[in-house]
Amino acid sequence: FSTTCRTVFSFKDYVNGMARKRLHEEAHMKTLTHTHGAIRFTLDNLFNNEESGANPEATKALVIITDGAPSDLDRGWGSEFTKELSQSRFNAASDK
Repeated sequence: FSTTCRTVFSFKDYVNGMARKRLHEEAHMKTLTHTHGAIRFTLDNLFNNEESGANPEATKALVIITDGAPSDLDRGWGSEFTKELSQSRFNAASDK
C-alpha cells in the first residue's frame, strides 16, 4: 500500500495454494505508506466481499506491518475498522 492499493492475493488464492507464489512475485512499491487507505481497501475488497472468498461468519484479523509513519490522513478508518469487526486494536512499536 503505497500511493495506490491493490490486492496481491485473495482468500480464494490462499485456498487454491496460490497466495505464497503471488506474494513472492509482488514487487515492493517503494514510495509512500497509505496505511489508512489500505485498511479501507482491505475491508471493502477482501473482508466484506464474498467474491474474494471471504466467509461472512469467520472471525477476521488484520495484521499490518508498517514503518509507522502513514502518509495519508486517518479519516476514521482505523477506528472504523475496530468497530466494524468488533475487535480490539493492538499496537507494537520499535525504534530499531
